Amino acid sequence: MNESIYYDPSSILGSPSPVNMTVGARGIGKTYGFLKAFTKAYLKTGAKFIYLRRYQTEIDNLMKVENGIIGGLVGNNEFPNKVLRVYGDWIQISDPPTYVEVKGRRVAKYSWETYGYIMALSTAQNRKGSEDKDIKYIFFDEFIREQKVPGYLPGEVNMLMNLWETYDRRESRVRIVMASNSVSIVNPYFEAWGIKDYLPGLYRYKRGRSSVTLEIPDSSNYKAAKRDSTISAFTEGTAYAAYAGDNEFKDNTDYLIGKKTSRSHYMWAIKAMGKTYAIWMDVEGGCYYCCSKVPKDNAHPIAVILREDASPNTIMLERSDFHLKVLVKSLSRGNIFFESATMREEVMNILALVGYGCASRR
Repeated sequence: MNESIYYDPSSILGSPSPVNMTVGARGIGKTYGFLKAFTKAYLKTGAKFIYLRRYQTEIDNLMKVENGIIGGLVGNNEFPNKVLRVYGDWIQISDPPTYVEVKGRRVAKYSWETYGYIMALSTAQNRKGSEDKDIKYIFFDEFIREQKVPGYLPGEVNMLMNLWETYDRRESRVRIVMASNSVSIVNPYFEAWGIKDYLPGLYRYKRGRSSVTLEIPDSSNYKAAKRDSTISAFTEGTAYAAYAGDNEFKDNTDYLIGKKTSRSHYMWAIKAMGKTYAIWMDVEGGCYYCCSKVPKDNAHPIAVILREDASPNTIMLERSDFHLKVLVKSLSRGNIFFESATMREEVMNILALVGYGCASRR
């Protein structure tokens, strides 16, 4: 394996932040690189880790292949003087076996040690915190969803924080490491932590008295090395190639992006998922603008779609309401513009949530 074209997690693992994210192109070896690094860390210092996915079904699917999540490490013989296996929800390692005679049969004896624990975030709250103080990492793999159904968990960011608290006990021992393909800029973690950088680089964001670090690795060497593969040749120039090979977020485009004109007039605002979206109309230009700016002197109640957003100064919209129909129609005609790609995707997802599937471009 030509390691020079694959992802090296040393930069993100060396960051000063307790929460670290790597988002990169498909196939560059993010999961492989982290699992290899965690195995090395255990052999060197005894540091253990949690391998986390969102749903148990994701874990079940991984376990259908030989050696589960560590199949790559085993297949490539990354640790020639060790034996690795997945045993139930445990990732274990052993020295090469010794052999003994038992009733005339030659039996292998292993010295298995557990250094990784596999769990799903959706059911993690049912587990009691481990007393194992050697757990140093929570590795959340594929934290950005590629499919909308099933979606993110309700209150997911807080669920991850609760899991962190459970195993860290506020002793500053455990670090969170997250990895994903460059799927979508609209996800609860980017929103909660103010992630706004989408080009290759290493970025650090202040959070409270601490920080979160994001790494978007440069995959140009990987792309060049795989350029002559059949799938690269077949998908060249497509949106899939931009996402899978070029490390471009699928929804980070300039489609329907535009800055509100000065001649626009405020119409109304809709609140959903805790965020407010103001609709402005440019009569002369014949188009609408959606942004976060609501006039300070606004006397109109803000409309809400979900009851979770309702408050005394809001009105609840029905699916057949004029406001929603205007949004859907302007989207279908392409004459509404958003201040950012994130806002565009959020509004489309909200409309799809209340039954206007036509709002989605994918």
